[in-house]
Amino acid sequence: MDIWRFCLVSFSISMISAAEFFPEFLGNPNCPAYTCKTSSQQFLNTTCIFFTPTASTPTYFVNPCTSLKLPYCQPSTESNSTCGAANPTPPVNAWPGEKCSTSADCSSYANQGCVKNVCMGASQGDECKVNDDCNPGYRCLGGICQIQIPVGGTGCTNDYDCVNGAGCNIAKTSSESICYPYYSIAQHLPVNSCSSSNQSMLCNSGLCMANNEGFECMAPVQSSKLPAACQLDSDCQSTRDDYFPNGYLTGTCYCGYNPNSASYCSLFAGDKPMLQMMSYLKSWVQSKFILKCNTMRRFTPACISNWWNTKDYNYYMYYYLSAYYYPLITNGESCVQQVYLPQWWAAKNAI
Repeated sequence: MDIWRFCLVSFSISMISAAEFFPEFLGNPNCPAYTCKTSSQQFLNTTCIFFTPTASTPTYFVNPCTSLKLPYCQPSTESNSTCGAANPTPPVNAWPGEKCSTSADCSSYANQGCVKNVCMGASQGDECKVNDDCNPGYRCLGGICQIQIPVGGTGCTNDYDCVNGAGCNIAKTSSESICYPYYSIAQHLPVNSCSSSNQSMLCNSGLCMANNEGFECMAPVQSSKLPAACQLDSDCQSTRDDYFPNGYLTGTCYCGYNPNSASYCSLFAGDKPMLQMMSYLKSWVQSKFILKCNTMRRFTPACISNWWNTKDYNYYMYYYLSAYYYPLITNGESCVQQVYLPQWWAAKNAI
């Protein structure tokens, strides 16, 4: 998934005062500031972002576009931006299993075109080159679409071999590798693999860690406080869990889109925004609707929005973007969020 920054005397004084009483507002010297255009500022023509490269705090002043003819503001780095025509809407490029109106809506993977308003590809026993070619319920193996491996079945080499609500617990050999339901392995039970960022969708918490024998699922640790201001990644530490080699996990420090030039830590799995997002994600993977997606498209917004109810989809997208954009959103102003985080802004306004 992608992550999207006149110095008034009174403005400067107010920020100094805030920093004295609220240390979390202390700016990061490596971060610019992002704030709404002031009432006294006069933007020329169609300017939507005005950049002031001051030595102390470079600042982006933002004024969202309102013209129907020029509604789009494309942020740029260390320069002004002007309103322009909206980006053209890309054509529908639906995979097998996704909705369509005509065959022109279907991608090249759906070689059977649009049938009863659903793009159709290869079925069981048909030739294929990649998983994308096969209809929902199938994967491409040896150039032939074959039924996905059910929960508890062996022989998988990756998640896409398994039914859409399950992932592959990869072992040394495929004959030992088993398809497990997502989020089904309890804390401190073994899991065969773990990403470098301590993530595993097989674990109930979504988190895993190395141990003396391999890997295990772990408790959903939290941030010590929210929001957590930072200067360095090392400032972003989780609450303590003595199972970890160092006793804690380390997150990432990001410059935020806020008027204070402040940077904030990414979230951990036990933080409320992450738990909200994961609750909806678990509902999706446990639903019957995920089975309507091509195996490669099980987590794409296009297929989820096609088959899940609108309310759940909208909340999922809002919580998903809120969790992963958390450092960028924190203490930001609405005009800035509208321009710099348009996907999140749209999701927020959809719920």
